[in-house]
Amino acid sequence: DIEDGPMTITLLNIPNKLTEKHVLDFVFGHGFREEEVVYVFVPVDPRSAVNRGYAFIRLRTHKLALQALEQLNGNRFANTNSSKVTAVEFAKVQSSNPPPQVGARSAKAVVTRRGRW
Repeated sequence: DIEDGPMTITLLNIPNKLTEKHVLDFVFGHGFREEEVVYVFVPVDPRSAVNRGYAFIRLRTHKLALQALEQLNGNRFANTNSSKVTAVEFAKVQSSNPPPQVGARSAKAVVTRRGRW
């Protein structure tokens, strides 16, 4: 696919106890398919062992990233007690590879590791 613009987004205001699987459930629940997601990375605070409230999601194309900005913004995560409403923006750093930290996994790796849901 042609990189004609940013393809990595930052999903903000995610409930702190959610994992990569929850983020992918959310993305897939808004109409995106596994093959459209390059990777998801949910930074985790080493001291508290919960996420930092945001995730990076790399889509296959700029057009998909634009769709994600629109479709993932202003939502709540189902089945949580959180009142947080998502916000989405293009990531400040655009990388075609997931961050080297433990926890950055492709959508396929998360699905394979945890099974279909």
